[in-house]
Amino acid sequence: MVAIIAPDDRDAILLGTADNDEILGKEGNDYLFGLEGNDCLTGAGGRDLLSGNTGNDSIIGGEGNDLCYGGQNDDLISGNDGNDFLYGDLDNDILNGDRGDDYFFGGEGNDTINGDVGDDLILGGQGDDSLTGGAGNDFIWGGQSIVNDMIDGGEGNDTLSGDRGGGILSGGLGADVYILRASLATDPRNIPLIFGYEENDIIGLAGISANDVSVTRTGRFEARIDRISTGAVIASIYGIDSSLIFNNQVRFLEVDVGLT
Repeated sequence: MVAIIAPDDRDAILLGTADNDEILGKEGNDYLFGLEGNDCLTGAGGRDLLSGNTGNDSIIGGEGNDLCYGGQNDDLISGNDGNDFLYGDLDNDILNGDRGDDYFFGGEGNDTINGDVGDDLILGGQGDDSLTGGAGNDFIWGGQSIVNDMIDGGEGNDTLSGDRGGGILSGGLGADVYILRASLATDPRNIPLIFGYEENDIIGLAGISANDVSVTRTGRFEARIDRISTGAVIASIYGIDSSLIFNNQVRFLEVDVGLT
């Protein structure tokens, strides 16, 4: 492995080689490029840009608000402190935010994204992704999946949308919003499965009128949401207290989240 280290705390541009490199920034605003090989990039302090490019890379942003880009192959990316932007791009990546309000985009592949602490924005992209918000008020959007995205809000008041492929949605602790979109409600493959709907949660309707939905109990702890105008099932709920259905306490709210 080739070691490439910033000479001091000033801003530096560090380029890797065709081999497996260890590239270390310091306290400046550094640019780290892995190029080929399975590289380990660490930003340390400052506002850094870290790019793994090809290879199975390990990327650690360190302190500061960093931009971390995995590139091709299966990468492990950690933002650490700061409000970071983490982009997995191709293949099956693991993205961990750690502390701060972070932005994630998995890109293609079956990705695993963990927001950890902070109010995070998580976009899964293409592939069957596992997306976890962690602590904080997170917005999690699954993107296009073949089977299902697994979406877990964790602690906090989260907003979850499965998008194409439906998704398995669990808000976790807090008052959560589950988004149902009109453009997806015509295809049964896009029906989301909502786990653990609780009294403080809301079903958000994007492009659907609250007067155009109904809730039907289908089992002891199960229900479905129908769109009255079309007769289509637009969501299934598991782990719901039956009293919420009998007492008409499943709450709907028409929302505008830029998605219909």
